[in-house]
Amino acid sequence: YGNHCNLQCYECLPYNSSSRTDVLNKLNDPIINKQFFYDPKIKSIQISTEHFNNIVDELVSYASKIISIDIVGGEPMLMKKHFILLDKLIEVNKSRNITLNYVSNMTLMNLNNMKIYFENFSKTNIQWSVDALKERNHWLRYPTDWDQKVKKVYAMQRYFTKHKNGRISATITPSLLGITSLKETHSWLYHRSLIDKHPNIHNRILKPNFLKTRHLPDELKEKISPDIKQITEDHYNDMIQPRNETDFQLAVKYFDLLDKKRGTDWRSTFPEVAKYAN
Repeated sequence: YGNHCNLQCYECLPYNSSSRTDVLNKLNDPIINKQFFYDPKIKSIQISTEHFNNIVDELVSYASKIISIDIVGGEPMLMKKHFILLDKLIEVNKSRNITLNYVSNMTLMNLNNMKIYFENFSKTNIQWSVDALKERNHWLRYPTDWDQKVKKVYAMQRYFTKHKNGRISATITPSLLGITSLKETHSWLYHRSLIDKHPNIHNRILKPNFLKTRHLPDELKEKISPDIKQITEDHYNDMIQPRNETDFQLAVKYFDLLDKKRGTDWRSTFPEVAKYAN
């Protein structure tokens, strides 16, 4: 359904977010753009209405064989066309054996608007994409309003607990800036039943290279290593790989460019990392 998204998550590839395409276009840094695989000459490809309708009709025809549907983005709540498919599955009475799996930033998902789908499908699982708390999450997943987002998360959690027809849980993508407060983030989520004690955190930064956790200064990595290993050994093993100072300083340049565009201040938000910046 596309890559339409309302957030500018700093680590996200433009392939997955229309907002990131706009940001990288404005930053206009050839080295950084190359790392993000961004080419301003490449435009997003939209399928025709006829093609879209054929896809929906074909999926509906196979509905009795469908166990689950994954809806990702971008941000699914901006992709209104996916509701056409869900509505047709309800209309032909094929929805009640199908589980819906959403990946959402939870800025736009509204309980009142979603109830009809929660009630007509077998189950709904929502993965809430969150990488830190409060002002840190605002910077990482700019321009998230933390308080408003948490209200929506709690509303979903209360609904699913009451009706036993789904679950909302958090999914984290540890990155160069986000991993330094992973212990606090995980603890906050765990004590609100939004993540497991030892979660399977599959999300890992593969590109751009300069945002990999391994490029943190060794002194800082040594300090946070015990906590990271206790939470997720996979990410601990990735983080302790040899670092590259050039990549770290490229990340610093990128953060400074984002701050200049946004009017934010990463150095005050992540002082434990900024102390090593040139």
